[in-house]
Amino acid sequence: MAVSTFPELAKKSEWADDLHRDLNVGVRDILQFQVGSAEKVPSDLKGEKGKQIAMLALQVEHSAWDALHCHDSKWQKMTLPFSQDCSQHWISGRPVSLEEDGTLGSIGSGSILAMNFVLWQEIRQQLLQQEASLKPALQTFLKEYKKESWVGFRGYWGSKLYSWESFLDKATEAFLQGREQQRVTAVQSGRPWTMNLGNFQLYIERGWRLQVLQTFVLLLAALLPIRKHVLETCHITSRADVGLVTIHTTLDMTCLVGTWLLFAVAPAALQFGKVARTLVKELFPLAEKVFLAMSSLVDYEKQMPKMLAELSHSHGPQFLRNLQEGIQKLEWDSSFILRQAAGSMMFLLTSAAIAGALFPKKTFSQYMAVGICGPLWLLGKDPKDTSVRGAYVAMACRSLLFLTIVGFRWLYIDRFSVELYTAAVFNRLVEVDALRLWAVALLALHCSSGLAALYGAQKSLEAARALGPAEEPTSHDPPGRIYGTFPSPGSPSVP
Repeated sequence: MAVSTFPELAKKSEWADDLHRDLNVGVRDILQFQVGSAEKVPSDLKGEKGKQIAMLALQVEHSAWDALHCHDSKWQKMTLPFSQDCSQHWISGRPVSLEEDGTLGSIGSGSILAMNFVLWQEIRQQLLQQEASLKPALQTFLKEYKKESWVGFRGYWGSKLYSWESFLDKATEAFLQGREQQRVTAVQSGRPWTMNLGNFQLYIERGWRLQVLQTFVLLLAALLPIRKHVLETCHITSRADVGLVTIHTTLDMTCLVGTWLLFAVAPAALQFGKVARTLVKELFPLAEKVFLAMSSLVDYEKQMPKMLAELSHSHGPQFLRNLQEGIQKLEWDSSFILRQAAGSMMFLLTSAAIAGALFPKKTFSQYMAVGICGPLWLLGKDPKDTSVRGAYVAMACRSLLFLTIVGFRWLYIDRFSVELYTAAVFNRLVEVDALRLWAVALLALHCSSGLAALYGAQKSLEAARALGPAEEPTSHDPPGRIYGTFPSPGSPSVP
């Protein structure tokens, strides 16, 4: 709205630049409906102070573009009702209808419908808590407004006859039924996947699916050397045991990466919810002032713009500064990288300390590798090594370590922050209790698969020791001679 109200600021807008890059259009071409409203804004809101607030809004936009990597998004045109546009693409703080305003899901689609729903639930909760101050101010305004409008008349007597919660629910229902349904040209951001090979270009609109697939392939590439090492050093040839090792190494790498990511995004989730809750709470004293001020107006058309301008000039700058400060804390800057590096080193050292206590005959480099590769990495190097039993303890400790890190990091984050953050990232409504159950179930599966893989490795090692020490295979050995399953040339066969 800053650019639509002050077109000369378009050159300073990151969003305007991206729209021109992707669609070759200006902001005012896109915001046709909003521009029509902005052009009706009285001069009281368009003065020099109004322009200063618009400049602050652009600074907030720049911070958001840097922190959230918005330049990576691609913008597309679409036509839909204005109410759906507000619910899906704008942080409005208004009631939304999940049945009418769009669909949930589609990571990377640019829709924030789920986030707006969670935000409205928090606003509703705060409204219920502010009954003592807001209800009298609202009734004072409606008492005067009922003389001018049927809506005011119904609102005044509704606030008198119904409880505060019932009144809010009925007002919400009336708002949803009376929303603007004019179809407007809107824009939606996404993260498509593209590949250029000479004159050939491959473009996939919902590129997040392919990006997830790419990440999974890279994950498999990272665990293949670990899997190969475990199979060779533990002399595992049974298909069942090979399958168990494959399942566990996959789960282990998934839990390792997931733990690192959850550790990384926890401060952002907390800050995201904190900023939203702070801004919501700041609105209620302002709303009380608006209701009381409006109740004393004699000529709404003449006095309302001036009153709104005064409130905007007095409260707008601080509101925007708080928003900018919160957004800047979401950015992954150098201090964040250093904190993550320190946390990763602590994890490696803790894993090495546990391994050192349970595998006293290994080297320091082997201990440090356990943090990435897991306890299976230490088995089978020495045929006389009988510390495989200690690996069972190490495996349980590794699962508990994952659970402790995630639990400690997210324990102090409130439910609203978790729900708001997951809604913003996944565009889904996620129950916190369900997340906890899934996390515990995944780590239980990780521990169980690890113990089963260890049992298979122990059986294979015992069988290999019964056959005697194995020689390293050479290029002259017959195909398939590996893991010590064939006798040395010239030696008697094992019956």
